[in-house]
Amino acid sequence: MGGALAGLPVALLLLAGCGTSSPGAASATSSESAASSTSAAATALAGAAWLDAGHGVAVVSMGSSTCVPQAGHITASGQTVTVAFTEPTATTPCTSDFGPRASYVPLPSGVDVTKAVQIVGTGALGGTLTLSALSAAPAPAGENTPSAGWVETSPQASDVPQGSFAFVTWGSSTCPPTVGSVSSKSAGTLTVTFAAPKTAACTMDMAPRVGLTVAPATVTASDVRVSFLGAHVTGTTTMLGTR
Repeated sequence: MGGALAGLPVALLLLAGCGTSSPGAASATSSESAASSTSAAATALAGAAWLDAGHGVAVVSMGSSTCVPQAGHITASGQTVTVAFTEPTATTPCTSDFGPRASYVPLPSGVDVTKAVQIVGTGALGGTLTLSALSAAPAPAGENTPSAGWVETSPQASDVPQGSFAFVTWGSSTCPPTVGSVSSKSAGTLTVTFAAPKTAACTMDMAPRVGLTVAPATVTASDVRVSFLGAHVTGTTTMLGTR
């Protein structure tokens, strides 16, 4: 579990204290035209993390931080979840950076979070990975409550750093929050502070915005308490999964 994410964004992006880490990978400055420029780089599943009290997962892949594949048709057969991922539209401008980013995948009903889940990607993301079982089903989270989970990486995911975790916040799909800092006051606490949003017109929808970042090395526990601050996001949650 573990597993370099910069404000690694989600549907995004996506995305002080005894120790502070930078939000992750460097931000990109140049653009290219969409899907064709990222499809070769973003073909394999690189990792996954539990989110939303076990009702969803973040699926990690490598590629442009602004052209994240989206989960389309999702089916489940027992503990195997198959997801058809789609590329951004051909008109979407893609930054030329390359790093971990995450796609939010809601899990179909009937999937048991206390058993390992096999995730099979098709379409824009291919491959298979296994997400380890949670020790117990998490308590239900409040509606639109932010959550976080440790990223478990696949063997080929050498570019995903140790201490990586995914988070999901809820709000406008066109205005995902950007990580400003990640800090810790103890081995079992984390604070994710989001940067002040840039002035922009935001759609009025309510959607999951998933991002990635890295915990400071001083955080050694698994069941860390994570607090979110800034950019109209507040809340505290316990990190899901183990490192």
